Order: sequence, then C-alpha cells, then structure tokens
Amino acid sequence: MTRFTLMTAAGVLAGTLHAHGAPTVTLGARERSVTQALVQEARKSDQRVFDDLDESLRRWLDLPAGRRDEAVLSRWLRALGKREPTVLIDALAAGLRVDVPDDLRATVDTAMVEALGRLDYGRALPVLRAAFVGGAAASVRAAGARGLAASCRDAEAKLLLGHAVAGDPLLPAAVEGLGRCLRADAAERLGALLGAAPDAASARPIAAALGRVASQRVWTAPIRRHDPAGARVRATAARALVGAIARLDDPELPRALAIVHHPDTPALLAGARAGADSAGVARLEQAASRLRQSPSLTLPGSDPK
Repeated sequence: MTRFTLMTAAGVLAGTLHAHGAPTVTLGARERSVTQALVQEARKSDQRVFDDLDESLRRWLDLPAGRRDEAVLSRWLRALGKREPTVLIDALAAGLRVDVPDDLRATVDTAMVEALGRLDYGRALPVLRAAFVGGAAASVRAAGARGLAASCRDAEAKLLLGHAVAGDPLLPAAVEGLGRCLRADAAERLGALLGAAPDAASARPIAAALGRVASQRVWTAPIRRHDPAGARVRATAARALVGAIARLDDPELPRALAIVHHPDTPALLAGARAGADSAGVARLEQAASRLRQSPSLTLPGSDPK
C-alpha cells in the first residue's frame, strides 16, 4: 500500500471515527452505515473539501467575537456543500474535527444544518430529520424543520404535521417548517393552531408562518401561479388571520394578512366585525384600512413575482 493510500485511509478514519466533537445528530444503524459509505466515496474523490471545511471553521472561530456572523459561516458552509454535500453530512453525523467552544457549538451546528437544508439534496433527509427530532438546541431543530420543508414531500410533511400539535415539545420547530411547506395541509394545520392560540404571544410565530406559506409573492410567481394548491393555501391563511385579528392584539397578525394579500380579505374583515368585541372591531377596521392603502388586491396567478 502506498504512502498516499495510507494517508487517505487515515484521513477517512480520522473524519469518521475520531472526530473531536460529539455528533450533532444521531442516526439509526442503517442510515449511519449508508452515510459512512457516502462519505468514504466522497473522500476518495475530493479529500480537499473536507480539509477546507476544517479550515473554514478555524477561520470563523479566529474572528473577533463581534465579527462571528452566523450568516457568514452559513454562506461558507453552503459553498462547501455545493462542492460536496457529504462534507456537511459527515460533520453533522460523525462530529467535527475542529474543537468548537461550548458557547459557540449551537451556532455552528445550526449553520451546518441550515446550509445542508438549503442544498435540496435528497440523501441529506435522514440528517435533517434527525436534526429536527433530536437536535440539542432549539435553533438546530428549527433549521432541521426548514430543511425538511424545502422538499416537503409526503414523508416530510407527515413528520412536521405529526409534531405540530399543542403540547408537543417540537411544536415551535414544526411551525417553523410548516411555514415553508407549500402544501394545503400545512396551511390548514397552521390555521387550526392559530385559531386555538390562547394569546398574542402564542399566535405570533404561527401568524408569521402563515404569512410566509401563503404569501402572494410566492404563489403568484411564474413557477407556482398555476398550482391549484395556491388558492386553497391563501384562502385558508386569510380566514385564519382575520379570525385571529378579531380576538387578539398583535401587530404580526395584520402584517401577515397583508403578505397573504388574498382578494377575499376585505369581505372577510367586514364579515368578522359581527362577532367581534369593540376592540376587535377596531383592529379589523385598522387592518382593512391598511389593505386599502396597499396596492390593489389581485387574483391569484395574475401578478408575477
């Protein structure tokens, strides 16, 4: 065996068996085996990208505290992931080869999950699921949920919906994911959660998620303007948000309603006044006034992104 081959083999073992940090995610035996095989193949073809990940982390950690921007780290990691997605999978599932201080570990873990989720790489789904379900930090769980929502096929939607129930410890992360899951069942679950929210603080993140998933700009973009799910998603969101405005006082609610910008919104606001108290009527009128000051409401599909 040549010296180069010995060094390569040592590098594989160092990266998969002797990482400095504990893994960010815990995979099942089968998924771990598949992941290790992917990583070993990737290392054979491009060991340099794995070394570059270590170097990028060291560079970021060496920055002055005030300049350690998570967005900068995410961009670096995403660029590396575009070269070879398994470099992020390996770092998350096997552990880092760079020592990261405890107070920065959640930031680094979140940036890695975020970067991996943005790649839309099918083989990353087991890692993203594990980050959502078992991430040690709330930010890691939320990043995993967002990554799952990038594709949000039936399996991913089922997982997010399964945890989007009152009392579930993963509810905040599930809401974060469903707000990016462009499906009618996601909007309907968010609408139901908003209707059951007991106070403005509970309603705020749900309203933000509804505004995001039902955004007029999203559903009138050329790629989605003919998707029949769009009309259902936006109508569901508009009804839920109007109902919430009638009973709760929070600026996120009318803001989200304006983002949805559904053509039935004026009628919904007028109809909701009948069952609202005086404070609710005032909020509904303010929301209606805000919409009147916005550009004309347009039918779904008539306004390109």
